[in-house]
Amino acid sequence: MKETIENTIRQMAKSPEDHDFLVGTITKNCELFPETEKHGNFGRRDVGTFVQLNNLFGNFSGKNILDVGCGAKQSGDGLSFTPDLARLLSFTSANVFGIDIGESPNEPYTHLVANLNYQNIGNIVPSGIKFDAIVSQDFFDSPRFINGNGYSSRLEQDICRQIRDSLKDEGRFFTDDRIIKSSIISS
Repeated sequence: MKETIENTIRQMAKSPEDHDFLVGTITKNCELFPETEKHGNFGRRDVGTFVQLNNLFGNFSGKNILDVGCGAKQSGDGLSFTPDLARLLSFTSANVFGIDIGESPNEPYTHLVANLNYQNIGNIVPSGIKFDAIVSQDFFDSPRFINGNGYSSRLEQDICRQIRDSLKDEGRFFTDDRIIKSSIISS
């Protein structure tokens, strides 16, 4: 495990038990998916989000988590981004779902293929599921979203509404996307 990841965990973990749980989960993820560390994709952002979710929930049991734009092994345009955070979360007791435009067979979480420029989150996830947390990293800033399929602020607002409607009343939305921070998720 990279030293920067270890330092992030050390700084953010609430307790020694949390630290041990987080390090153990990340180590297991890297052992099962060696391409994660090999390609250097797994970094502070994924770990930081994972630690924040752990601090929020304390226990992942029964929590529903959705990763919007999670990454996929295969996509029609030849680009691929490993679904590191969704994989990492799958090693907890949470029910993890990931949505991406590309296929990603044989993942340890429920991978849903969808183009959110045209499809509604509510029609993609299994009926009746509301999420305790929805995570989006680089989705709204991705070239596929911005350059492809007619990006507009109206589309961004529509997807924000879909995210809000998919959260439980006390649910949380985590993102690092520059664009979404300018949108009002609660309106």
